[in-house]
Amino acid sequence: MAAGLRLPEAAVAPFREASWPTAARTLSRDDLVPHLTLDAEADPAAFDIQSVGVLDRLGPFGAGNARPIFAARCVKTGSNVRRMGRAGEHLAMTVMQGNGRGRKAVA
Repeated sequence: MAAGLRLPEAAVAPFREASWPTAARTLSRDDLVPHLTLDAEADPAAFDIQSVGVLDRLGPFGAGNARPIFAARCVKTGSNVRRMGRAGEHLAMTVMQGNGRGRKAVA
């Protein structure tokens, strides 16, 4: 879960100092190590509009129903990588596996 709050800059250090004892009591080292749990390994060429639509019907996604996460091994990008978005914050590309099949992707 996530939570947020807004503090004036002068309150950040006191807040940090006040929260350390609780964090030290509550969190273990493992809690501080990022981890990623994959649902399946997938071939990027297997994904199309229909299969993505089927996955979307598994929603709504949230704390009790996480969005599925897939991994693809030995993936390469094509030579057509380009920035997109207002500030160039996204990349458009083709991703391919050794079999030469690929899909357009946005990151």
